[in-house]
Amino acid sequence: MAINISSINPPTKGRSNFSFDELLNKEISLFGNQWGDKKKEGLYLELGTLISSGVDIRTALELIKDEQTKAKDRSLIEAILQEITKGALLSEAIRLTGRFSNYEYHCLRIGEESGKSTEMLKELTAFYKNQIQQRRQMINTLTYPSIVMSTAIGAVLFLMNFIIPMFTDVFKRVGADLPRITKILIEVSYFTKNYFGITLLITLCCMFVLYTQRNKAWFMKASSKAILAIPFFGYLILQIYLARLCNSMRLLIGAKVPLLKAMELVRQMVDFYPISQSFLIIEKDITSGIPLHISMAKFPVFDKKFLTLIKVGEEVNQLEFFFKQLSEQYHHEIDFKTKTLGTVIEPLLIIVLGIIVGTILIAIYLPLFQMSTNI
Repeated sequence: MAINISSINPPTKGRSNFSFDELLNKEISLFGNQWGDKKKEGLYLELGTLISSGVDIRTALELIKDEQTKAKDRSLIEAILQEITKGALLSEAIRLTGRFSNYEYHCLRIGEESGKSTEMLKELTAFYKNQIQQRRQMINTLTYPSIVMSTAIGAVLFLMNFIIPMFTDVFKRVGADLPRITKILIEVSYFTKNYFGITLLITLCCMFVLYTQRNKAWFMKASSKAILAIPFFGYLILQIYLARLCNSMRLLIGAKVPLLKAMELVRQMVDFYPISQSFLIIEKDITSGIPLHISMAKFPVFDKKFLTLIKVGEEVNQLEFFFKQLSEQYHHEIDFKTKTLGTVIEPLLIIVLGIIVGTILIAIYLPLFQMSTNI
């Protein structure tokens, strides 16, 4: 059954740019007011279970509200319940709270328009379950390297600020001709000791300015280009967004949404600049009669595997199936690469730290060796 998709309007709230906080979907946000992924997973799971059991939406929300142990969570559910009591749909009610994403709004709206609200609630439950799993894998992978790197940075700063100046005084009293590597180390130590605070302050100010510019087109374009240029991580991030794109297209096409309208909605649901901007041109190409896979081939964010399967999907009129296959493949690759990352990063970290510490030790002791041989 085709649905009346014309009534689905994008939320008026501004779009946010990509960031690592957004990639991991942290439950605690320093600058946003999004609800945590774990809470959203529980909300959609309970709503889907209760509604599929024959419980009406108002009663289901009342039950969920009574379960909340925190006042702010009860207030959020109460706000949704009040909007529904006034006659709003669930999608509109969550949009008005400002605590839910474009993706959730559109998924719920499509479910309401197509009569598949329960299925969409299940999809959102699975979506956030997968997001939580990905975040946990990433945290588990990066926790040990982060601790080691933080400790190493602290040790290096201690050496630069306290130990190196002691040796510098000794070298000055002796008046020996120092090796080039030692001179560089002394210069770095001098800079670290005298200008580290100013450098840190300037860095924080730059970060604040960039944060205020995060929704500007120039910043989104530059930041996404820089992120994609990072070895391994760049492609991993791209795969995360491609998986979300494929899953969104599968949901929309499965709900009998016209392809052009589906792409317009996905452009609003997947907030990653290279993809959203490419969809603007792809939508125009489709209007002109250009096949989807040919138009997508113009953009490097879509790899050959992606384009090949989309081409086959168009030829056999099974785009929903192939988008599903692509989504599953990307999710498997993301899981595998996240696990592999932990295996690779630890020895690399040890090698890098060994080089740094070794360089410092050589720079310190080389002049001492030279002075001892000259005695």
